[in-house]
Amino acid sequence: VMCGKCCEEIGFELTVTVEDYRRWVQEGRKDILQYVWFPPGSPGFGDIWIDPETGEDLDYCPFFRRINKNRGICLIHDTKPEVCREFWCEYSCGVGEKGKPYKRWADEWS
Repeated sequence: VMCGKCCEEIGFELTVTVEDYRRWVQEGRKDILQYVWFPPGSPGFGDIWIDPETGEDLDYCPFFRRINKNRGICLIHDTKPEVCREFWCEYSCGVGEKGKPYKRWADEWS
């Protein structure tokens, strides 16, 4: 479906894993890394979508582009963060209740 609701509504409240960070370093993805803050020596998670000039959280994903009213695309789909890859969209899968258009797999287990 690629409606983009998840990217617009929660795309800026995400974290990045150590594996994501390492992958982007190996891939030379400075375009992505400039929006990432990972605490030095952190074994856990970092923040993504940080303004590279101010260090403030962005209120949007810088890699999401709206095509039209009902569609959007991810410009880093081939190497998107784990949290995005694990995202389960009930709306596009046709599962779940009306009015509850999306949720993450992690929410299913809690």
